[in-house]
Amino acid sequence: MKNLIFILSFAFLFSCSKPEDNQPNNTNVKLLISVTETGEPYGSFSSYHYENNILTKVNYGELNNYMQAQQLGYENKKLIRIAHDKDYATGDSVNPKDFSYNYNLSSYPVETISYMTSSIFYKSIYRDYTYNLNTQKQITSIVENNDLSVEFVYNTTQVTKQKEFDNPSYEYTFTYDDKINPFNVLYTKFGLLDDYICPLLGQNHIYHFLSPNNIKEVYKNGVLRYSFIYQYNDENQPISVAAYDYSNSKTHQYTYTYTN
Repeated sequence: MKNLIFILSFAFLFSCSKPEDNQPNNTNVKLLISVTETGEPYGSFSSYHYENNILTKVNYGELNNYMQAQQLGYENKKLIRIAHDKDYATGDSVNPKDFSYNYNLSSYPVETISYMTSSIFYKSIYRDYTYNLNTQKQITSIVENNDLSVEFVYNTTQVTKQKEFDNPSYEYTFTYDDKINPFNVLYTKFGLLDDYICPLLGQNHIYHFLSPNNIKEVYKNGVLRYSFIYQYNDENQPISVAAYDYSNSKTHQYTYTYTN
């Protein structure tokens, strides 16, 4: 599980226009501090630490079980490095709010991001990824170790389809609310794009990050897989969600906290 998290962890920042220009009312929204699954002894969580309104550290994992930790490094306001802990999964109880660590951003295990005009190259510890972008700086495809892995279809701003080229291939389609997606804020404002730091159902995929609004339904090959019912604050950001998994007929509850 730990190695899988390392393999699937990736991030980047838009290379041309300012990232916040792609997020409506981005300067007015509160920043996400944590998302925690409630009512489960080993509920999933993610938590975020800021310095001078810049995201510098991230924790994610399972409560009372294990925690992964990341430290983020920037250059000219672009995210260029992510340092991971080597072995934080000790089996001891974890504290999602523990941001006391300080990793060396120039030594192992560091992952790097390079920016080109129409693509972004992400070099992880285990694999290489290329994210191809359209003129709106939206991801159109992900190439993993020189093989096409994922393609995306948009209706101007929202991702409508995510095609996975596994064996066999399959695709996801989505419906959305009209409220602010806090994971998309992390993506557009700081460049953070990481499957596992989103604890919601479907965390193995990046679709939670790519649209400005929150996903209400996820269909896999036309069959309803997940549904999400949100409660919101006065800033139109979710403060809780009931997420239903149709594959096992189970409801998962999550709470969100934000900066003041």
